[in-house]
Amino acid sequence: MDDDSDEVLNVRFGSSISEDSKVTFHKVETIRSVSNYSHPRSNGSLQNYDDTASGSLRSYTEEIVTKLQASLHAQEQKNKSSEFKIKSLETELASLKMEYEMKCAEVKQKDSERIAGMVEEIIEAQKERDEAILRAKALSMGPRLRGDENNNGRQSKLQELVSLLCEAGTGRAAVEYSNKIKSQLDNMRKMKDEITSEEMKTLICERDDAVQKWHALKCSTPVAA
Repeated sequence: MDDDSDEVLNVRFGSSISEDSKVTFHKVETIRSVSNYSHPRSNGSLQNYDDTASGSLRSYTEEIVTKLQASLHAQEQKNKSSEFKIKSLETELASLKMEYEMKCAEVKQKDSERIAGMVEEIIEAQKERDEAILRAKALSMGPRLRGDENNNGRQSKLQELVSLLCEAGTGRAAVEYSNKIKSQLDNMRKMKDEITSEEMKTLICERDDAVQKWHALKCSTPVAA
């Protein structure tokens, strides 16, 4: 290569901004050329060359700074948007938490009222059952007491008829007393059956009433979820 020729190496760079506002630099091309033109080596020519290179570098630097500032601004806007979303979510979460606590308090209050109502119904049913038992006992004791009084009278009369039968002087009198004794025994048996029947009816009524109240209480009690 001649001494008057110079070898020139030109390297071109490019820059780009990605979606996430990141600035990247990359080499575009490299050009190697040979020039037969002899650059003057004077101080003035070198000064002009340095000024031109400095201006190009300054322009390129300003372009890079502008892109970086744009990237920084975009990132700041993105951060502000993220902060706004976070605050909105925090507000929504606090609102949901408060609503949940109010709902829990409402459910607890309803459960307390329901349990109190059930206890009151059970106490009332127990009271009515006790009163029904006392009434049933009183009703069942009435016929038995009356039967005992009548039975004592019939027992005395029966003893009297037996004594008369033993002292009967004729066969006709003995038959008459025997028929009276038989009739008296039939009446006593009938009275006993009536007393037993009344007691059974009282017990059946008491049982049916208790079953009916139990079913009513069971239907009025809500089933737990």
